[in-house]
Amino acid sequence: MVVSPLGVYAGVRIVYNRDAGTVHLSQPQILERAAERFFGSGNAIVHASAPAHFDPKIPFGSNFQLATDAEKPSMKEKPYLALLATIMYVVFYTFPSAAIHTAHLCRYMHSPSPVCWDALVHLFRYMFHHRHLGITYRKNFPVPSFTSAPTWPEDPDIFLKNLGIHVWSDATWKVNQAGSQSYAGFYIFMCGATVDWASVLIKVVCHSSAEAEISAACFAGKRLMFLVKLMRELGLD
Repeated sequence: MVVSPLGVYAGVRIVYNRDAGTVHLSQPQILERAAERFFGSGNAIVHASAPAHFDPKIPFGSNFQLATDAEKPSMKEKPYLALLATIMYVVFYTFPSAAIHTAHLCRYMHSPSPVCWDALVHLFRYMFHHRHLGITYRKNFPVPSFTSAPTWPEDPDIFLKNLGIHVWSDATWKVNQAGSQSYAGFYIFMCGATVDWASVLIKVVCHSSAEAEISAACFAGKRLMFLVKLMRELGLD
């Protein structure tokens, strides 16, 4: 294995495996420093058994709420903003799977409740225990196959020639019942891994799930067009 001369850039650890033709990006050091800073070394909250997935008992829905007057004094002692900022930084570079949860928790940053703090800690634990996963780009990436569309892509050669670029988009309709706003998200894949992703609130009120899906597809399409034009400028078309 040959480690890239860059080593660590902007907190991102870069590992280049020449034999396998892969580039791996991860940020374990940032999460390890955050665990020690916010919870102390050996803290049971962080170093307990790793959650394989997000606990459904930790709500990420409409039952989130701002802190009440009685809860605000105790919440001032919690480093909610600092921990959330660390999570946002990692999600931005190497942890796309936590984008939707991070986006939702950001909505309560001005006055988080204890429920929000518990969810934030749970999210950090998940990321901490999976801090070495990161993102791996491959020279020889596989052509994806899906049971719902077994003939896609129609021409695998064109798919491989274009570095396997494709996009997935999705939306949740009225996940926030109080505000009647939906979430839109997307992943853009290239060389077998994600190169762009986002999870945001749709700015308009969607009157149906189909309208929410269309809004998400338009959002993803704009980012995809930007990426395609960037690739052409770099001579990767």
